[in-house]
Amino acid sequence: MHQLVEHFLKLKPPKFDGKGDLEAASLWVEELEKAFALLRCTEEEKVTLVVYQLQGNANDWWKATRGRVFPTDTTQNWTAFTEAFNGKYFSESAQVQKMAEFLRLRQGKMTVDQYEAEFARLSKFALKMVDDPLDKARRFLDGLKLELRSQLIMLNLRDYNELYEWAQAVERDMMERAAAFRSRYAPARENRILERNLWREIGALSLLSERISGSRLTTQMLYVRVVGVDTEMDLSRVGVERALDAVNEGTK
Repeated sequence: MHQLVEHFLKLKPPKFDGKGDLEAASLWVEELEKAFALLRCTEEEKVTLVVYQLQGNANDWWKATRGRVFPTDTTQNWTAFTEAFNGKYFSESAQVQKMAEFLRLRQGKMTVDQYEAEFARLSKFALKMVDDPLDKARRFLDGLKLELRSQLIMLNLRDYNELYEWAQAVERDMMERAAAFRSRYAPARENRILERNLWREIGALSLLSERISGSRLTTQMLYVRVVGVDTEMDLSRVGVERALDAVNEGTK
């Protein structure tokens, strides 16, 4: 047993002092169970090891409760310990609250991966609602964004993991399409803005030339003079910026 304790403590399992939010107790038990699985502990060994991780109020609670949970000559077992522990630190009202959070869960602005992580976290408090694989997949689908759900619902996927993978793929495709659209049309939009600003500058320069020399150069003449072409044409971003620099220099 001494060697088992050493191996257990080397894993640096978390300690519990009875404080924290509603999930602290549940998360603590989960982390301990990972260590127990790795060490292949028996039910009795789990209870023995858990005592090393109780501190403060939690340790005081167990000292006062242990005799009631495990009367003399009764073999310790993990199930009985967790039932007593949850009754103290994860009350029925707390479980109901977490269940309500699960029922309200929607993807919203989260990515599919972020939504799945929240779904997995909260579904632990509503196991009866996700025991059936089909129910679990249906609830996950119902919480997805409309644009994802509308594409996935036609596939009639009944397996949760398969549905999750498809949701990732559809989201990735949508993001790639949006990025391609932006890269295709954003430069053209910027060019239109720059060209509009150029014409505004040329118009102002035309009025300025009239005030100074008494003769107003036409917009076409100024365009040719500034841009260096003899026909009105679409401007590249570089051409527009060069033209604006020339106009600014001409008005100094």
